[in-house]
Amino acid sequence: MPAATPAVWWLTGPPCAGKSVTAWEVFTGVLAGRPRSHVDVDQLGMCYPEPRDDDARSVLKAGSAAVVARHHVARGAEVVVVSGVLGRGGSDLVREALGDLGAAFCRVRADEDVLLSRLRQRYDDTAAARALDDALRWDTSDVPAVDTSARSTRQAAESAAELFAAVRADHAPGVARRPPR
Repeated sequence: MPAATPAVWWLTGPPCAGKSVTAWEVFTGVLAGRPRSHVDVDQLGMCYPEPRDDDARSVLKAGSAAVVARHHVARGAEVVVVSGVLGRGGSDLVREALGDLGAAFCRVRADEDVLLSRLRQRYDDTAAARALDDALRWDTSDVPAVDTSARSTRQAAESAAELFAAVRADHAPGVARRPPR
């Protein structure tokens, strides 16, 4: 695979869709042998209480990811694989924070029954229902998606890498689309 542009490959979507595990497989498997790094931006976005003016802590995550990505690229990473939830307008915040590094986004999704099963393992019924509603909104998005419902982690990671590899340096219109409102 040739050197990728843009430098940041961001896997986003609702909770329990498979963002982290897919991103980790892109990092450890698909891109093995290539200069790369991995960031779980949800870890960088832990700030409580949640800022009232920062939906899903997207401003915090975008800025934190940008600082980390710049350092990783300066130290030799060709690709920075990022996983994490973004709120409304989050992709625009990321692109602004990254500047000329650029970012491409891939939405990770799962079928409703699969996702609900995963959500119930992690959340109470109220939180699971809220997350499922969010996931259904994501499914109306035009952000390119990788489905984790019936695929192995490796297959999902390979599909995500194919989506990212198709992105060109000119950042064609629509590459960094807003998550659904």
